[in-house]
Amino acid sequence: MVRDSDGYGPDGHMELFSHWVNPNDHSQGAYVYSFNTTGETVRNPSTPSNFGNLGRDSLSELQSYTPIRYNNISEGAPAIPDDVTFGLNADGRLEVFYRNPNGGLMTAYQTTLNGAFSGPTDLEGTNLVDAPAAANNADGRLQVFVRNGNGGVMTRSQTAPNGAFSSWVDLGGVNLVGSPAVTSNADGRLEMFARNGNGAVATAYQTAPNGGWSTFSTL
Repeated sequence: MVRDSDGYGPDGHMELFSHWVNPNDHSQGAYVYSFNTTGETVRNPSTPSNFGNLGRDSLSELQSYTPIRYNNISEGAPAIPDDVTFGLNADGRLEVFYRNPNGGLMTAYQTTLNGAFSGPTDLEGTNLVDAPAAANNADGRLQVFVRNGNGGVMTRSQTAPNGAFSSWVDLGGVNLVGSPAVTSNADGRLEMFARNGNGAVATAYQTAPNGGWSTFSTL
């Protein structure tokens, strides 16, 4: 939470900080949730509301606020975010993907069909936000997709069915918000959908089954 610098009073104002526009350059400001005028809906960092306004503060606006939080928050081990998704390996074993508090991606998988899960494996990555999405390529290889804090989408795919994952690949995208969604076309090509900051839906797709990806276009 952030509170305006003059504290309580009839003009007091509080906002809920969501995330930096660019974690590497705070001068670009941050996305926030806020109420501003009686009768208006909340300003949302994910989609324009309040008569087309997006929940976003400039750095100068942020500098007029004081960060506050609940006094009894523990400084112990960081909690795992609840942004979790599941995928299915080609041999039927479940695999789970979730972000870690440092902005990377973790995975764990069943070691046998219907069996126990492995320990967590760090798939690394930086500045990843929101829930990941996972889907199977036409050849059965799992592929995972996560939005980054710069408004684009990053992906890693298994190098072979049931196998290890490749390094990260940047699929691009501009001003995307929220989590991507991925599904398969009738010919086996994966296609991804994500909202952009203007309230429209953007899509990118494999140009061939198991292949490379197109650039994003707006529907």
